[in-house]
Amino acid sequence: MEPAKIRGLWLFDAAALQIKRKKNFSPVLHFCKDGCFNFFVSNRCGYYCSQFTKHNNMKKINIFMAFAFAASLHSNAQTVSPTEKGNRMYGVGILLTDSDLYGAYTDISYSKDDKSAGLNIAPDYGWFVQRNWLIGTQLNIGYHKSKSEYNHGSPSNMQFGKNEHSYLNYGLAPFTRYYVDLGKRDRVKLFASAAIAFFNENYKYNGETTYSQPGGGLVTSKISINENNFNIRGSIGFGVALFGRAGNIDLHVSNAGLYVGFHKTIFGRK
Repeated sequence: MEPAKIRGLWLFDAAALQIKRKKNFSPVLHFCKDGCFNFFVSNRCGYYCSQFTKHNNMKKINIFMAFAFAASLHSNAQTVSPTEKGNRMYGVGILLTDSDLYGAYTDISYSKDDKSAGLNIAPDYGWFVQRNWLIGTQLNIGYHKSKSEYNHGSPSNMQFGKNEHSYLNYGLAPFTRYYVDLGKRDRVKLFASAAIAFFNENYKYNGETTYSQPGGGLVTSKISINENNFNIRGSIGFGVALFGRAGNIDLHVSNAGLYVGFHKTIFGRK
């Protein structure tokens, strides 16, 4: 490749270099003792090189030009879409509400008569089989427990008691998503999703009620339930995702509940 000389500064022909916009390209500047410097654009397969040399009559080298060009290449390298075919994505979703599918959800609340706490997380991993089309699998693990106490009635007709509920969910859910671009910068995307959930749910209830009899005295009744069910359920939903350099965050709602997700993209090779 023949360099082109502009005002005493040797420049390479950018068109002949034919650098493709790929994420793995990395521009590097290397300075020599005799006043010249080399410009490299490298990836895992090799590198391209072009040499810049000072003209004898030239007192300064316009370094800013070289850095501007390097920044431009680096910026181009980052424009590869995070939802491009061949990329992979992994992360975790957090279920914020109860739903038609899962009784366990993420919650912390406390009051004098009512207390509850729970956590439902859904790690997932997927592949982009086509641009914007993701296919993957989600693991769902959740536990939620709540307690409540009550005391009401008059001294002649008193009633008080306590209730305790708990849910334990675990299972797998193969899923698919299709993203729709909003704008040209690949920053914000809407998506539709569908999944089939295979999960087990264990539900426990313990209740105790004490009340006064008309003739006097107190009577206490207790109820205990322990159910274990395996379920196969489908879900359809939609959401919005915001992409950045570190990954993406999304908000997703369906009959499986309201999720907030945090994900990282693994860029594939072309």
